[in-house]
Amino acid sequence: MTDPVAATKEGEVHDISGDGKLTKTCIKPGSGKKFPKKGAKVEVHYVGTLTTGSKFDSSRDRGTPFTFDLGQGSVIKGWDQGVSTMRKGEISTLRCHHEYAYGEDGRVPTIPPSATLLFEVELLSWSSLEDVSESKNKSLMKETIKTNPEADFSFKRPTYESEVKLTIHSLQKFNGVEDDDDEDFDKILSGTPHTAESTITMGDEQVPKELENAIKTMQGGETAKFIIKRGNWSQYSIEGSEVVVFLSVASFTSPKEKYEVKTNADKISEGESRKNQGNELYKAKKFKRAVAKYEAGLSYMEGDDAELKQATLPLLTNLAAVQLELKEYYNAEKNCTKALEVNPKNVRAITRRAKAKRLRGDFAGAADDAKKLLQLEPENTAAKAELAAISKAKAEQKKKDRATFAGMFEKSSMQKPLKPTAAPVKKELEYKDEVPRQLYVTACSTEEACGKYQLDLYECHRDHPVWVREHEDPALGAWRIFSDPNSTWKLGKVDSMEAGLGYIKADAPHENCIMPNEVTNWLRVGETDEEGDWCKDTVTKVSTEAPVVGPEEKSSE
Repeated sequence: MTDPVAATKEGEVHDISGDGKLTKTCIKPGSGKKFPKKGAKVEVHYVGTLTTGSKFDSSRDRGTPFTFDLGQGSVIKGWDQGVSTMRKGEISTLRCHHEYAYGEDGRVPTIPPSATLLFEVELLSWSSLEDVSESKNKSLMKETIKTNPEADFSFKRPTYESEVKLTIHSLQKFNGVEDDDDEDFDKILSGTPHTAESTITMGDEQVPKELENAIKTMQGGETAKFIIKRGNWSQYSIEGSEVVVFLSVASFTSPKEKYEVKTNADKISEGESRKNQGNELYKAKKFKRAVAKYEAGLSYMEGDDAELKQATLPLLTNLAAVQLELKEYYNAEKNCTKALEVNPKNVRAITRRAKAKRLRGDFAGAADDAKKLLQLEPENTAAKAELAAISKAKAEQKKKDRATFAGMFEKSSMQKPLKPTAAPVKKELEYKDEVPRQLYVTACSTEEACGKYQLDLYECHRDHPVWVREHEDPALGAWRIFSDPNSTWKLGKVDSMEAGLGYIKADAPHENCIMPNEVTNWLRVGETDEEGDWCKDTVTKVSTEAPVVGPEEKSSE
């Protein structure tokens, strides 16, 4: 095949296929140094004619450019090969023998059998960047520069604990230009690398998490460009969260696949090894990495075998201890419960579950566990301390709730409503050791104006958000309000990401929430990270001031 660079001089005819069956005549040269590669999304205008001069198709006549993915077989062979030799803005005529067009059968009556076709093609634009971010929000864009199908592990990708031989050719602050036609890949890749070839272990925080996410998309022997629009790059002396990176993965080795570990002894050995690594990380207060090690160890010991279940106990209780440090109280409780299903008398599991329940606000459940522990060990000091802590926390929470909501109900306001349907009416609400059933929220986002809305409010456990139904404008769905700034909402799934806001659809009521049937199934939330954790709070003020009269409200006469 002719070198694409030689196929862009005005007036020259070039044999692309090498046998005269696919040629290109350049009418107008394009600009830039880059050519679209396989997988690029290209946009073209074209006019198709027979060799007799008869026109059979034209995007120009329709007034709409044609878009397709290059090299994916979605167009004729002559286009996949011919357009790949063009620069942006170039206009050329592709002459396609029937082997590069519609074959011996043609496409009767439009295309005769065995017809040679002429296409005047203008390459309007193209992009080789692919959104490879987990949430498809364009926070991680990739352009593959080079692959090596014959390299070891070329059809696998690095995963957690993989040993990756990596070169960072270039790492710079992103300048905002995604498709730079003058970007010289050869110059970048042949220059002095930003970081010489070295071996990293995935999950060991040797590079930022966002860079690991990029590496996870690569094959052995691959070189790629990434635009990463999140993360902390201070270790590379780069301010801001957006960078452009050129990487090469020479090769990598991965840990044993689960199916490769067959005997109980080997499964326990894999789990024990990761437990020990997790213990060292816990001692170093690297809690998130410890969680990953414990969970990896447990993944090798899944199943109903009694020996394996017994071996999971230290991993489960150690995992719960780390999750308590991370304030992941629900997960800590869950893993303690799993341990107690194996051994109902496991002291560590009972102790840590009691603490998790207390910190979640389940004081009754925490007290039950503490008492159970005293039945097993009457002199257990941890159980006695836990009962005292439960009593203190319960009293403090009651005092805090009374102060918070009593203060809210003492306030009144004559603020003008945004869309009044009647004069504001003060509602009589009485607080009796319960969360009030109605509040009013001033809510703002980057896309909409601020406004007050009447809300029905329901109580969840202390480490889960209190959430509400919005009455005035059902299109906005429902807002969530925190009872704990460290809370995260795990219910449902992220359904869409529009205007920077996530929407979570509640498929079922949360097990610890009072959720009457009439409550909406849509929860309005702010931005979430890839793990679904809360990033931005859209609720700014909460009060009991009634700015609008709802259809079911009555005046206190």
